[in-house]
Amino acid sequence: MDFEREITLKTGRCVKVFANAVQNHSRMAFELIVLVKDPGENTFYPPIGPNHSKYWQLKRLNEQLAGILQLRHSGISDKDLKQILSDVEEMVAASEAST
Repeated sequence: MDFEREITLKTGRCVKVFANAVQNHSRMAFELIVLVKDPGENTFYPPIGPNHSKYWQLKRLNEQLAGILQLRHSGISDKDLKQILSDVEEMVAASEAST
């Protein structure tokens, strides 16, 4: 993973975000993996599972948009969301510059 961030929310929920820079046709893009763990849980899991109302919308999106949707439904604040996306875009720009 090129990028990893862990955020603990006020509710005690822990959100882990992983990102990779990937070559997408002629340009660099990113792939996001979002996992959450609620207090009292032992394992991390995706915020949108098969029983979630947005699951089928998630399956129709490309990898980038699906990751952003998962991030929005993880419970993090808009400020943290913007910061993470900004950091990921910087990582992609750095990867693009190095190739």
